[in-house]
Amino acid sequence: MSIRTYAIINASDVSNVNFDQVLETSADTLRYSLDNSLTFIKWDITISQTWPGFIANGSVSPVQTCTNKQMRAILQTEAWTADLDLGE
Repeated sequence: MSIRTYAIINASDVSNVNFDQVLETSADTLRYSLDNSLTFIKWDITISQTWPGFIANGSVSPVQTCTNKQMRAILQTEAWTADLDLGE
């Protein structure tokens, strides 16, 4: 069994992410906050891996870690999603 875990990180830390250890494939596949200061990564916690190595060794320090449900709620905030005025 595995548990999907999310970490919000500073965009400036993306160069320290080892994409072989997370579910995203490259910096180009990351979603960024509207101000481009934050992004997030995700991985599955298993018996053999709790944290990606780059987090475990301190190369990247998450701003926040969260569950899938928590991450979905965060992505709906104005920091991550533009309020589109559709003229209604």
